[in-house]
Amino acid sequence: MISLNEKALVTYAQAREYVLPDQEPSKDQERTLRMLINGVSAAFEDIIQRPIIKRRVEEQQDGGLQKYFLRYYPAENLTVTVEGRPIKATLYGDSGIVVLEEPAPKGRQNVKFIYTAGFGEQVRKNGELVEVKIGYDWQMHCLQAINYFFNKDLAHFARAAEGVLITPDILPASVQDFLKRKRTVF
Repeated sequence: MISLNEKALVTYAQAREYVLPDQEPSKDQERTLRMLINGVSAAFEDIIQRPIIKRRVEEQQDGGLQKYFLRYYPAENLTVTVEGRPIKATLYGDSGIVVLEEPAPKGRQNVKFIYTAGFGEQVRKNGELVEVKIGYDWQMHCLQAINYFFNKDLAHFARAAEGVLITPDILPASVQDFLKRKRTVF
């Protein structure tokens, strides 16, 4: 059985109920659903170029500024060090903007940010994904994409499940629009 990875946006039970309501899936269908959950979830993250499931991030930037833009957002639980010493900063988490209490001295890669980036989190029991705490909109668009690929011919959804060919242009229009809004940079 294929396990769901750390980027999965929906559980197997959610995908099964959405794609095959009131049906018991075959082994091949279960395998395909699991592959699609992993593939579509990873593609969503690749498309918006930010973590969706929260994860810890370390990033370094050049000094000489007071205002910085984090690579990934939304962000929370920020720690900032300049040349190894902690410094106070204000984080505007939804936009990833950080304002230091005082400008950092000029230097190459001397400002270090450690933070949590992403929109939601996974809940696992005994290694199995049982819940994803993320907005309903993320999950519905992920399920729409999974259903779309699942109901295509075998060659389409098998390739899509590998995560190789899932690009914005082959997703349903409503999913494309949603991801475009999420990718927007402030």
